[in-house]
Amino acid sequence: MGDWPILGGSAFPALGNATATSSSSTHTKGSWAEIFSSCPFDTAAINIEVTIEDHGSNSLGSLFDIGVGAASSETVVIPNLMACNIMNQVDKKSGTFYSFPLCIPAGARISCRAQANASSHNIYLRVGLFPQRFTTQKPVRSIVAYGASTGTSLGTTITAGSGYVEMVASTARPLRELYAAWAPTVDGSAAMERYLAIGAAASEVDFSAFVGTKRAGDNNARIYTFPFVVPPGSRISAKCVTSSNYLILYGAEG
Repeated sequence: MGDWPILGGSAFPALGNATATSSSSTHTKGSWAEIFSSCPFDTAAINIEVTIEDHGSNSLGSLFDIGVGAASSETVVIPNLMACNIMNQVDKKSGTFYSFPLCIPAGARISCRAQANASSHNIYLRVGLFPQRFTTQKPVRSIVAYGASTGTSLGTTITAGSGYVEMVASTARPLRELYAAWAPTVDGSAAMERYLAIGAAASEVDFSAFVGTKRAGDNNARIYTFPFVVPPGSRISAKCVTSSNYLILYGAEG
């Protein structure tokens, strides 16, 4: 086994688990569940894997937050991460994975909460924290979400063939990285052709194209990372040519 350098006060990531239960009222955030009572070091990044329970014969949509702060004083630092199980696959459905370059200070309490289109539903999280190393980059303190639909516990519906749908009219701050969480609206095998674009209405310029086929049973949100800077004041939109999708965009504010 190779030698790991001791930098930032720790050589290895820290792992934590939590179960976030949605409110007894649908589409309403439940109580906060603690992941770490005290962050062991200043973080450079956070990884989040989410598993959701099946929902009988129905589709399950859920959004969950990551928060920092003492109990009853939590501040959301990552809002409305999407996890879903479209047209239900029986048993727990795993595989939705997020990774963000987020700085959380040592000693901070880290927790999560969730909402769903089902009452009192469990969302299981496994979280990895990574310590800071020597870096010249300014740390990311928060993640912003565009397109979360808290009324459905899913993302914005991008209807196939309807043209571009605006996700954000004007970004408020520069984004160091951009992330797209796409999820299918229906089960079964289907052709996929979907795009992300930047620019004014009727003058959009595509910067991402995905053309392929979704397999039957592949009904989770899939996360795509775009490691480039998005300047403030940018308009971002999306379209689907074949097969409608749900979409939420996330930005690392630098």
